[in-house]
Amino acid sequence: MQTAPSQSREAETKTGPNLKHSMLVRAMNQIRMLTAMFVLGMAVNLIGLPQETTGPARIATLLFLALHVLIAVGLVIGSVSTLRLTRNAAPQLGRLAGIGAALIAATFIAGVLALWLKNDWWSYAMALGFIGSFLLYGSLYVQGNSLGSDGR
Repeated sequence: MQTAPSQSREAETKTGPNLKHSMLVRAMNQIRMLTAMFVLGMAVNLIGLPQETTGPARIATLLFLALHVLIAVGLVIGSVSTLRLTRNAAPQLGRLAGIGAALIAATFIAGVLALWLKNDWWSYAMALGFIGSFLLYGSLYVQGNSLGSDGR
């Protein structure tokens, strides 16, 4: 019995090189979002928080802060997706993806606390979380890329 072409394509995407490719794409997307987060966070830091600015600067910082928050949510969702893909594509890298997901979650919480408590130490914790996440997802990408096509 032959399978339909769409069924065989679906089976291919759940195993082998296509799953590894999906994992690498997710890791690279995490790196891209982290880079955007850094640039937006630095813009808000340079201009000032919305309550510290007026006029066009206030509009700009509100926009940058809103994008910063939206990308943060995307990073949290992306970290879970990356973890799931990594565990299926390259189980030996699952721990690295798990630490990355935990670090993204901790950084997200530090960001919420920085805004809520207006304490610069939480911003510092957020910066440390960014650096760690960036290094972890970079390492995940490099190590995943060096694996053979069979996942070894």
